[in-house]
Amino acid sequence: WSIGSNIVIGVGLEINEGATNRVYVAPGGKVSIGAASPNEGLEMGAALNIRIPNIKSTTGVRYVCVNTDGNLVSQAAACVGT
Repeated sequence: WSIGSNIVIGVGLEINEGATNRVYVAPGGKVSIGAASPNEGLEMGAALNIRIPNIKSTTGVRYVCVNTDGNLVSQAAACVGT
């Protein structure tokens, strides 16, 4: 792992694993995780899920996941898939 700028992608802050960029903060503050370059405030590569445990409900812990259609869903099981 290495942290620096202008290593793999460009002039922003990069966190790299060897020659592979894992996190990139572009000038202006946009962030990408597992994606080459952010076009939005936060952009994640297609193979990454967002999982937020410990959301309480009357039936126990819930997870907020992004499904394969790109929609947020609440479910009892942890997020899975690509």
